[in-house]
Amino acid sequence: MAAADPFDIPSASWQRRLEAQLSSPGRPSNLTLRALPLRQMPFILRRIAAGARQRRAAGWDPQDILFTASARRGPGPHQGVPIGGIGSGAIGRGWQGDFRRWQRRPGIVQHGVVWADQFSLFVQRPGQPGQAQVLYPGQPDNKTLAAWQWDLDGSQATYHALFPRAWTVYQQPLPGIRLTCRQLSPVIPHNYRESSFPVGHFLWQIENHGPDEAVVGLMFSWQNGMGTANDLAGGHSNRAFRRPLDGSDSPAQVVGVELRHIQRQGRAYPTGQQPPQQEIFDLPLTFAIAALAGGGVDVTSRTRFDPLGGGGGLWRDFAADGRLDGSGDQRPAAAGEAIGAAVAATVTIPPGGVRRIAFALAWDAPMVRSGFGTAYHPRYTRFYGVNGGAAPAIARDALLHAAGWEDQISAWQQPILDDPALPAWYKMALFNELYYLVDGGT
Repeated sequence: MAAADPFDIPSASWQRRLEAQLSSPGRPSNLTLRALPLRQMPFILRRIAAGARQRRAAGWDPQDILFTASARRGPGPHQGVPIGGIGSGAIGRGWQGDFRRWQRRPGIVQHGVVWADQFSLFVQRPGQPGQAQVLYPGQPDNKTLAAWQWDLDGSQATYHALFPRAWTVYQQPLPGIRLTCRQLSPVIPHNYRESSFPVGHFLWQIENHGPDEAVVGLMFSWQNGMGTANDLAGGHSNRAFRRPLDGSDSPAQVVGVELRHIQRQGRAYPTGQQPPQQEIFDLPLTFAIAALAGGGVDVTSRTRFDPLGGGGGLWRDFAADGRLDGSGDQRPAAAGEAIGAAVAATVTIPPGGVRRIAFALAWDAPMVRSGFGTAYHPRYTRFYGVNGGAAPAIARDALLHAAGWEDQISAWQQPILDDPALPAWYKMALFNELYYLVDGGT
């Protein structure tokens, strides 16, 4: 069987232009007593009572759980194909290109865009100044990162989704350049090793339609954390890393930044006093952003910038030449300080030429505690250990094996996509509704 072309976008994919404004976004339906069969009520009441007993034994006040649940933000109408494997947690990436949904513990979801988590583009041609653009059709609603060039023209970009892959085609984000990003998570039938990996792979195809060669850089920036108050708790740190791709003498290397995060998680326990005291667990959580260097792709990194400030230092660095200065600041963040990091991959493309650049995003949370405090290790730790810090290795494996994952996913989906007896809407829904395997906290 021929290798799958990662940029052969299935016609049955779900599509949306990035500038789309939804006049009547749908809302989730609430479960009502009228919708429940009466014969199920005894079972439902027994389950509610058992759950309440478990919560009280664990120290939770059922009223607190009720009010906490009611205060959660809704998902909104901008969700896209999630990133991650089965049972490893998930990071939701919206169809406009933002990272906006965070699920590390089953059943507990944090909604909210982390504005520093972006891909950005740099282009420079001979005798002309360079240009840089964030690949997002909007700008932060909290006035951060004002020095960055926001407000991409979303009318020239289209998102395509067919779980576990998604594609975004940018017709002309900067003059003479066409970009296509293929996002992939290794959710593969009958493969319960790679399908458990907490990782996303981003393969970018860059086409130079201009009359001159172009120096093109892509930057992947990331905040250390998930946009919660814990990002400001202090103690987090970033460090650069380089790893050979396959252990051979090949010049290809994985270059990236590991973002070490201390996830502080509380659980109430009974003391007979009001309010209850809190038991705090410090759980390891690391992220890794990385790119594949070699074969004419130059990868550089910056280990520290302020993701909640103006962002001028990082943006000036990238917008100067499409590269980053390689600063290796590993100082832990102070209390009240958020930190971020970035990786840039840079190539030179002749007129009419096409190049590809691969990035990976991985995370490692080897111990998860449920809301009741019960601890367990996700399945992927069978292959990467439980000591923490495996995110760079997971990112490396994604960059090494993504082509094989693509082939396996294509072999699974193609017979259905090629079946003329099935309507396109059915093919689209059949695969995209599987998102819940990753996003639902399985």
